[in-house]
Amino acid sequence: MDDLLLARSLFGTTMAFHIIYATIGVELPLMILAAELLYQKTKDQDYVVMAKRWTKAFAVLLGVGIPTGTIAGVQLSLLWPGFMEE
Repeated sequence: MDDLLLARSLFGTTMAFHIIYATIGVELPLMILAAELLYQKTKDQDYVVMAKRWTKAFAVLLGVGIPTGTIAGVQLSLLWPGFMEE
């Protein structure tokens, strides 16, 4: 396997993880908001527990999603410099 194919395979793997983390990271704050609003309406403690657990998961997603996005940007500029032209 030549170096370019190996590097592009690594980029594909990075993007696969990043897309999953980014998609979940966009939706999770809306789910947290919904749980908080349902708690305000019903005063059911289960919604507070859900919101707190989802907040911890969101912190982990940010901790993984931001570096994968940065790495993907660097890989994109190195492997496909034509995309980065003005």
